[in-house]
Amino acid sequence: DVPGVRNCAVVKETLRSGYEALVAVVEGAGLTPGAILQVCAEHLSPTQTPRRVIIVEALPLNAMRKVDRQAVAEMVTLHDSR
Repeated sequence: DVPGVRNCAVVKETLRSGYEALVAVVEGAGLTPGAILQVCAEHLSPTQTPRRVIIVEALPLNAMRKVDRQAVAEMVTLHDSR
């Protein structure tokens, strides 16, 4: 458990090089991507550690009140286009 994290989802993104990388989309307050990456690096193997972290106020939910992974992937894509 990381203080301030309410929920998270991890999705793959395809890099320009063609490789895939993990992106963590974290729901919470008072968080920084660097702090989340540090905790991940301390507790996960390098292949499980996300390449980057996006902090959001709320993760999108589907009709069953579960994280809508497709909408999260779209959030990652939209975040890249900024």
